[in-house]
Amino acid sequence: MNTQIITRMEQDMQLLPARHSFNEGGGLSQRTQETYLYRAKKIIEYFNKPPEQITNEELRKYFLYLNNEKNKNLQ
Repeated sequence: MNTQIITRMEQDMQLLPARHSFNEGGGLSQRTQETYLYRAKKIIEYFNKPPEQITNEELRKYFLYLNNEKNKNLQ
């Protein structure tokens, strides 16, 4: 897995301003950061290639796939 991308995401998230009053320390909450990183890792694992090589069309199909899987599980 491309750990440079994940490390960069972690660093970038620390620079984002707080969006909620409960997070007065600035940046994103720890849980939000963990969720974003988890999802990014899942996308990288699914495609098994560097993120910069993943196209918008591939991402669109991936999100449709996730949506279809979710709907299957609800039936």
